[in-house]
Amino acid sequence: MNRGILFAGPSTLVLSALLHACRPAPAPDQLRTLDSLNTTLEAARSTLAELDRTQYAVAAERYAQVGTVLEERFKDTLDPSEAERSVSCYLAIRSAREKGLAFDEVQADVRGAQQRLAALEHDLMNGAIDPQQGRELLAREVELASDLDGNVRVVIADHTRIRRALDTLALSMNERAQELP
Repeated sequence: MNRGILFAGPSTLVLSALLHACRPAPAPDQLRTLDSLNTTLEAARSTLAELDRTQYAVAAERYAQVGTVLEERFKDTLDPSEAERSVSCYLAIRSAREKGLAFDEVQADVRGAQQRLAALEHDLMNGAIDPQQGRELLAREVELASDLDGNVRVVIADHTRIRRALDTLALSMNERAQELP
């Protein structure tokens, strides 16, 4: 009985090493795709991390303060450049709360995509997924990453638009304050 137990340990190690050696290696093109996706998602995560999330709350608060004032100004005759500037500011700050929620969604989507990609890479490296299924899953992740890239670009454009509106409003308020006696 003791002899069987003595040989069970080494034979288990040898068997597991043989089985591990027999697993299919991931294809080089799959590894390149994984690397490219990881780079893209990390760039998206980094870009989103650089954006100031509090700006959306500031813009929503500013809308609560000056939204009705801007609406009243639209009832008056404005010169075209002032009207365009006022409308742009109004539209940007009016949608700030929704844009902030979209920012949070995109950030969560990027984190989720990174987690899925890490799990897929782990499964491919350990041979848990056959090569054909790996190609299908990678193709799906490439498509999702492309959609995410578009969403990140929209968030950046919205963030820039809101930042510009806040700057314009601050400048406009400073100009009005200087006009007062």
